[in-house]
Amino acid sequence: MLTESSLTPPQRPPATSTPLLAGEGLTKCFGDLLANTEVNIDLHAGEVHVVLGENGAGKSTLLKMLYGVHLPDHGNSLLPASR
Repeated sequence: MLTESSLTPPQRPPATSTPLLAGEGLTKCFGDLLANTEVNIDLHAGEVHVVLGENGAGKSTLLKMLYGVHLPDHGNSLLPASR
């Protein structure tokens, strides 16, 4: 049985906490195609993120930059240890 307390969303980490993964100003081009432009994202423990968009919107490119498959043309994808 669901109760009101079981529907309470988890608390977000404090704004001062270090993100598990961060992307700052991520930009990626493939020739003349601009896949991502100046994307900023911080991923904290306990958060759930969804990446939505139509085909060709740059979702896979963004995620590949975050986990190191593609190097961004501009910006940085950072783990806390490298900060």
